[in-house]
Amino acid sequence: PDITSLASILKTISEPNRLRILGLLQNSEEHCVCEFSEHMKDVSQSLLSHHLADLRDTGLVESEKRGLRVYYKLTEKGSNITNNVLSLTINEGENEN
Repeated sequence: PDITSLASILKTISEPNRLRILGLLQNSEEHCVCEFSEHMKDVSQSLLSHHLADLRDTGLVESEKRGLRVYYKLTEKGSNITNNVLSLTINEGENEN
């Protein structure tokens, strides 16, 4: 396995707001920055854009510009990683019983 690439991905998704973004994208087809702002009121649009750029640079999300807005969605790689990582918290809760 490419350990350097994996380390880069893990570093990127270790930031809680980026995990929140991935979770929002996991449950929908796509979002623009303004739609993320509705769900993440505690994070500025400029910081959201920065997080999305980091996720895009890592290959977890892709973007498409339509008019003045940019829409983001998970890539296949991003979907697989998001499903696996977010399932860890679900499985962790099940083991506590």
